[in-house]
Amino acid sequence: MHNSKILIVDDRPENILTLESILDESHRTFINATSGMEALLMTKIDQVDLILLDYNLDDMTGFDVAQELRKNESTKNIPIIFVTAMSKNERKKLNAFEIGTVDFVFKPIDMEEMQIKVAVFERMAIMQRLLAEKISS
Repeated sequence: MHNSKILIVDDRPENILTLESILDESHRTFINATSGMEALLMTKIDQVDLILLDYNLDDMTGFDVAQELRKNESTKNIPIIFVTAMSKNERKKLNAFEIGTVDFVFKPIDMEEMQIKVAVFERMAIMQRLLAEKISS
């Protein structure tokens, strides 16, 4: 298995620790952000394969963070899994994103669902990265 880097964005550190413990595997490295602005900064500093993004952050919504990421060439294709308790009306806003790049895990978190979704998006991101490396070489 190829190594992957997962950015977990949540304004509650205990939620970050919970997600890390659910998803802990030897091929994964986690980086964390506790605000939307910090998440955007982290994606500029580090190459990220997948983002687990809380929808309700203190400084901005997860939707706002995702919109900013999609504007940037280097981050526009990073898969995002929203970890949320959002309503159906809020979910409709997310239809603006490309299918296959955004998914949801609803709170309270189902551990098995989270593990499966992360594995699928992680594989997709790694394959995209390997393909891009092959094309550029």
